[in-house]
Amino acid sequence: MLVPGTDGDARPWLREARWIKYANEENFVLVACYFRGDGAKAYDHAAGGSGQALLNQLDVVRKKQGWPDLPVLVLGHSAGAQFAFQLARWNPQRVKAYVGIKAGGYAMMRGKSCPR
Repeated sequence: MLVPGTDGDARPWLREARWIKYANEENFVLVACYFRGDGAKAYDHAAGGSGQALLNQLDVVRKKQGWPDLPVLVLGHSAGAQFAFQLARWNPQRVKAYVGIKAGGYAMMRGKSCPR
């Protein structure tokens, strides 16, 4: 799963030869996110609704395609890295691993430790 920074759109990344080659070599499906919102409506806090919205859509596509229910690998940039981190903390059984690029500082959720 590719998650860009604030108001970024990762959908064009799906046409890049490097991502296509990597997905084919590793035998996985690429998912590109387009989240909007900053400040009070920020999407990077996955437990605030954006995480569930994304997982719901993944489940719809997975069931339609007949794919197994497997955890995701998440690559996030900037606010997308914050989202990746928060998604893994909020729902660790759905995230196999995540990478954060230019992530900045993390806003920790109270009462939860990092699952990894």
